[in-house]
Amino acid sequence: MARARPSTIYHDEEKLAIRRERVRLNVQAHRQRQKEKKRLEALNQPCQPKLRWVVETSWQSNRSNDSSTRFKQARLQKSWRKPSHGSECSLMCAPSPEKQYTLSLLGMFRTRFLPDRVALPGVGVSEEQLITPCAVWVVEAYELAAVRESPAVTGMLRALGLNILGADLRRRDIQAESLYTYHKTLPFISRQLSSITNGGSLGANDCLALILSAHAAAIFELSVSGCMPRIFDQVRGLGSVFVHRLLQSGSIPDDWRYLMEEYRLFEIVFCLIYRRSSVLTGTGLCKSGRVPGDVGNRRNAKKPWESKFGELVFLARHIPPIMNYIDDSRAAEAICNQAPERMCETMESASFVVNGLQRWCTDFLAREGRDFANSDTYVRGHGDFDFPDFQVASAWIFWLSFKVHALECYISIVDIVHMSRQNHEISELYKNASNSEGIQLSSFCKCMLGARLELMETVELLIRSLPYLLQANVGYVGRCFVGFPLETVRVALLHEFERESSVPVAAGVPSPSIAADGAKRSILQGLLSCAQIMEKAKAMKCALFSDQLASYSPDMGTLFASERPL
Repeated sequence: MARARPSTIYHDEEKLAIRRERVRLNVQAHRQRQKEKKRLEALNQPCQPKLRWVVETSWQSNRSNDSSTRFKQARLQKSWRKPSHGSECSLMCAPSPEKQYTLSLLGMFRTRFLPDRVALPGVGVSEEQLITPCAVWVVEAYELAAVRESPAVTGMLRALGLNILGADLRRRDIQAESLYTYHKTLPFISRQLSSITNGGSLGANDCLALILSAHAAAIFELSVSGCMPRIFDQVRGLGSVFVHRLLQSGSIPDDWRYLMEEYRLFEIVFCLIYRRSSVLTGTGLCKSGRVPGDVGNRRNAKKPWESKFGELVFLARHIPPIMNYIDDSRAAEAICNQAPERMCETMESASFVVNGLQRWCTDFLAREGRDFANSDTYVRGHGDFDFPDFQVASAWIFWLSFKVHALECYISIVDIVHMSRQNHEISELYKNASNSEGIQLSSFCKCMLGARLELMETVELLIRSLPYLLQANVGYVGRCFVGFPLETVRVALLHEFERESSVPVAAGVPSPSIAADGAKRSILQGLLSCAQIMEKAKAMKCALFSDQLASYSPDMGTLFASERPL
C-alpha cells in the first residue's frame, strides 16, 4: 500500500512567528512605497507602483466551488485545446515546438525560393505590369499552409523547406527527412487526382489546395530528382485539375487567373521541349488563336491574356501545333503528300508567331525593359547582361527562348516547302493569302538564310543572359528556370551545325574533328559557352533536360585553340 505523504503541521508559536514576519514585510513594503511616492512627487512625476502576483491567498486556498468560476475554467480549457480556426497563434497558448519548426521551414522556403525583390499583383497594380514568375503560387501556398493549415500543402512545403535546409547544411539526414515527408504527402494528392479522374467532385477550397500542393510536388521533383519526363506528367496532372474545375463549375474563379497564367508558363516549357500539345487544348482555358486575315478583329477583340507574361505565353502556345505538323511531315513520303493549303496555313502561323514576338519585344523594351535597354551591357553588344530585376530578366529570357523555337519552326517549314514537289502551287496560295507580291522559290531560300542569321543572333543573346539565372540573389526559382533556355540553346545550335555541315548529328554532339570554317566556328563557340554554363548549373544542382555537352567542353576548347589565327 502506498504510503501517504505527511502533511505539514504548524504549532501555535510557529503560526504566530509567520504572521509577525508577514506583518513586518508588509509594513516595510508600505514604507518603501510611501518613500518612493514622495520622491516622485518632488520630481513632479506620476506615481506608478510596481504590482506583484501573490502566490497564495485566501480565496485560492479555499478552492471556491462557484458554478460561474467552474464554467469559466472549462471554457478556457476548451479554447486551449482547440484554437480558433485561421489563427497562427493564441494568447492562451504558444504554438507547439513542432508547429514552430514547421512555420520556420515554410518561411525559409518562401524567402529562399523567390528572388530578393518580388513584384505581386495587387490593388492599384496595372494588369500589364510584370510580376515575378512563380511568386503568386508560392505566396498562396504559404498562406494556405501557415494560416489555414492545409495538410497536403503544408506537407509539400515542409518537404521543400527541409530540402533547402539540408542542401545548405549538407546534411543527408535532413534531405532524407524531406524525401520521407514528400512520399508521405504524395499519396494524398494522388488519391484526389484519381478521384476527379473517376468523376468525383471537389469544392473550391479543396481544389485550390490540390492545385497548390500538386504545383509544389512538381517543384520538389524539379529540385530533387530532376527527372523531366516524370515532372511533365505531374504538370499535365496539374492541368487536369484546372480542366476539372472548369467542367464542374463552368468557369475559373477570377482570383485564380494569375495561378492559371503561371501554370500556362510552366506547361509551355515542357510542351516546347518535348514537342507536345497542351493538356488544355480544346477547352475554354486554351483560348482560340488568331484568325488568319482578321487583323482588325484581333485588335478590337478582348485580349486573351491577362498580363505581359500572359501575352508572351499566348504567342508561344501556337508553336507546339507547328512542331507536331513538322514532325508528321519529316517522312519523305509525307512531304510529297502534304496538302498545299495546310503548308500555307502552317507557314503563315509561324510567321505570325515570329512577328508577334518581335512586336512584343519592341513594346517591352520601350516600357518595362527601358532601363535594361539603356544599360551598358546591352548597348555595347558583348559581355553578360546585367538586369535591373528578376522580372525583366525572366521576361527577356523567356522571350528569347520562345523566339528561338519559333525561328526553328519557321526554318523547318521553309525547308519542307523547298523539298516539296508542290512549290509553285504553295507560292501561289501564299500570294493570295498574304495579299503580297508573288513569292518565288528563291524567296523561300532568302527567308531561310535571313531566319538562320536571326536565329544565331538570338542564341547569342540568350547565352549572354543565362549567367544571371545562376546568381544567388535570384533564389531557387532562377535555378529552376535555367534548364529550359539551356536546352533551347543546345538543340538550336546542334540543328544549325547540322544544317551548316549537312551531316546529321546522330550522337547529339558534333565531333570536334570536323574542320570548322567561320560559321561552324561560331556555332562551336556557342556550344562551348553552353557547355560551360551547363557545368556550372550541374555544380549548383540545377535540373537540366540534357547534359550531353558538358563532357565535350575540353575537346571543343582544344579545337578552338588549334584553329585560332596567328
